[in-house]
Amino acid sequence: MLEYARWKYIVVGAVLLLALILALPNVFGQAPALQFIRQDRAEITPQAQGEIEKFFTDQKIPYTKTLSEKDRFTVQFANVPDQLRARDAVIANKALADRYATAMSFVTRAPAIFGKLGLKPMPLGLDLRGGLNMLYQVDTAGAIAQVLENYEQTTRRTLQDAKIPFTDVVQTNVGNAPANNAVRVLLPAGADADAVRTALSKAIPDLTFDTVNLSSGPAVQGVMTEKQIRERTDYAITKNIETIRNRVNELGVAEPIVQRQGNDRINVQLAGVQNSAEVKDILGKVATLEWRLTDMQNNAYEAKAKGRAPLGSKLYTERRTGAPILLKREVIVTGDNLINAQAKNGQNGPEVAITLDSRGGDQMFKTTSANVGRLMGVDTPECA
Repeated sequence: MLEYARWKYIVVGAVLLLALILALPNVFGQAPALQFIRQDRAEITPQAQGEIEKFFTDQKIPYTKTLSEKDRFTVQFANVPDQLRARDAVIANKALADRYATAMSFVTRAPAIFGKLGLKPMPLGLDLRGGLNMLYQVDTAGAIAQVLENYEQTTRRTLQDAKIPFTDVVQTNVGNAPANNAVRVLLPAGADADAVRTALSKAIPDLTFDTVNLSSGPAVQGVMTEKQIRERTDYAITKNIETIRNRVNELGVAEPIVQRQGNDRINVQLAGVQNSAEVKDILGKVATLEWRLTDMQNNAYEAKAKGRAPLGSKLYTERRTGAPILLKREVIVTGDNLINAQAKNGQNGPEVAITLDSRGGDQMFKTTSANVGRLMGVDTPECA
């Protein structure tokens, strides 16, 4: 005679069976692998996959199986020495190194049927698998200084255009702020401070300008509010987190942790990472942007065939299509002139609205005004 109702035993047995099935992927363990992602982020075609497999066969590097998913192609190996040999061989081959970004990782040895059912092994953290735990500090003071630099340049230009005399424009610290948070206009004796405030309030509506009396004479200053400083700091940290997260995703690390810590730090935890030195180089690489005019007088395909660009131009590869493109060597503006960038939906689809500092805006205006109808390219380290 059963002590409990029969249905209770059935429920317990079903739960245990389900738990066993869900835990099965952990039984097979993990194998070392090398992941391939195209530099232009395009899909790796079956033909390209065959070329990679043939490369390893020609190099006499044994692999156990391959796996294709979304935008990446994974080659699995029986042991770590074979994985390292494969990585070194790919890096030494210029054709593959130029086309693909590679990352060493571990993948499950479980049969593909588990993946189709949505069953995955339990990810192990740093405490069980080891890996990298990095803490980055964001230069938030530099982000604020960039905004103040733009305000300073705009102030000078506005007063010069309005023909209002002034002695100097400086950045200064007002209140208990840890760094400069204000722009101050030093005025000569007898200057019209009201005219200065009126002109600057129209040119820089973000700031409220007040008149102050200094030992050197009258002055007009605009102070950034705590909210403005906090928003600018948050923006800088958010953009750095996005950049780091995008680079981490290219590495193929399972369950990465990229999160803000404190006021100006970003914590990055990458469990199971093997090539720590390379990962640090990738994540710590400085992101730069350079705007250049396209070279519309010369043929990019001919330049690629010759292996050299015409005088005054540089040869690049367009990320989305892989097509060659010629850009002028002269730089219009750089990422140092970039203050803000926001993605939005325009009339012709998604677009990015950028805000340049005063110097960059002037240079962009002069260049585009003199080159109506010409195209412009954005050069980054990844597409050069």
